[in-house]
Amino acid sequence: MNRLLTFVSRPGSTRHLAVIRMGLVAAAWSEWASARMFYKATSLPDLLVTVIFFLSTTTAFFGWFSRVSMGVAGATVMGLVYGYGLYGEVDTYWHNHCKVLAHAMLLTALVPCGNLWSVDRWLQVRRAERRGEPIPSSDGDGWATRLLCFAEATVWFWGAVDKLSVKFLSGDRMLQIIVSFYPVLAGWLAVVAPVLTVVSVLTVLLEFALPLGLWFRRGRPLLMVSALLLHGSFYVLLPVGTFSVTMIVLLLAWFDPDEIDALWRRLDGTSAGA
Repeated sequence: MNRLLTFVSRPGSTRHLAVIRMGLVAAAWSEWASARMFYKATSLPDLLVTVIFFLSTTTAFFGWFSRVSMGVAGATVMGLVYGYGLYGEVDTYWHNHCKVLAHAMLLTALVPCGNLWSVDRWLQVRRAERRGEPIPSSDGDGWATRLLCFAEATVWFWGAVDKLSVKFLSGDRMLQIIVSFYPVLAGWLAVVAPVLTVVSVLTVLLEFALPLGLWFRRGRPLLMVSALLLHGSFYVLLPVGTFSVTMIVLLLAWFDPDEIDALWRRLDGTSAGA
């Protein structure tokens, strides 16, 4: 039990949690802001959902009542996904990347995501200075980042399982997708097809390696770079919406808190020996 608690507990810097908070909210705006414009509200309840969406995401982004705001924002987008998307059958809200983003936002409310770079922190420092008290530490226990890691690992793992078919591993499925978006490549099938076969196999291998290898520090740097290349390629080549952005933001959850803090201080010049 002690080993489990040690694994789950992640005390330390909360810098990366602030970035995750703001990054996910920015992704939510990119994904749903256009669909939630006030003039598109069709009823009073629909208008109320829009108000809550913009109010909660705005306060979450700027970090005012950060965890409450993030919780309300997460619950709201979950409502969009499962209420409008699943029950209402509105395709805008029922994509895989929408579900990933909604769950990630809700889980982020479980970590001290407003301890830095937030209105909450500004008010806390201001209050301490006014009272003549020492400024409290911004550190916290980001135990729930393990849940974010597990959620992202689940996406990779089942994505790889879903691709375990002759049609995908042979490159046929990827060829079909690529040619549909880049018809000019249809005249280069003799070159493109073998390349896509290799790419398809490597994609599946990487999607199995990421959820297994990222738990171990030794292989993390190489896998991080590979994950960035994978999702960056998805983003620039295919219409994947906010999926790549969400997955890249969630990569921060895999780092140990003090690793990011040490790197930040080193780049900032505040701790040359970090």
